[in-house]
Amino acid sequence: MLSSGRKSKAKKMKPRIWYDEGRILDEQQICLKMCFLDVYQFRNALQNMHIAQLRNFRYHRNCKDRIIAMCTKEGCPFYITASQIAGEKTFCIRKMHFDHTCATSGESCKVNCNWVAKTAEQSSRADPGTRVESVIDNAKQKFGVEVNKVMAYRARRKALTMVIGDDLKQYKRLRDYLQTVIDTNPGSRAS
Repeated sequence: MLSSGRKSKAKKMKPRIWYDEGRILDEQQICLKMCFLDVYQFRNALQNMHIAQLRNFRYHRNCKDRIIAMCTKEGCPFYITASQIAGEKTFCIRKMHFDHTCATSGESCKVNCNWVAKTAEQSSRADPGTRVESVIDNAKQKFGVEVNKVMAYRARRKALTMVIGDDLKQYKRLRDYLQTVIDTNPGSRAS
């Protein structure tokens, strides 16, 4: 209570709606005032949404504190504006018009090597000898996108690196492992 006896008129904060990476369909999840942990999570969600819809977008503005994305087709009303909340790393969708009026196309959506590697990681865990053709077929069947052979090869190599690890980086850590063995088992010898 204030000294004059009146109640404070401070606004209560509305509960935030957070983005969940575990959900499969991003287009059903993204809504106005949705919050993301950082700008990278927002960019990944935007990319996943457009790949699932077989659409393409371009960045009108792409900064670390503000992103404006629009459809690449002329006359399509899709746009989305998101910016950083003041004093936080949290990223929030401010404005959006979600509907596309343009036609779908699986060839020109924003598919890159890292995205294909992320989708091929699960099959690489099950079978490290996964062939390039199976990576291409997986992308075509699950998402309906065309992936060329060179991109599929690079994606398969990155997926194997994520699963198995990099040999050269592991070899450099061999002395750290040696020291850990000596520290945890006193009296043991290792060379």
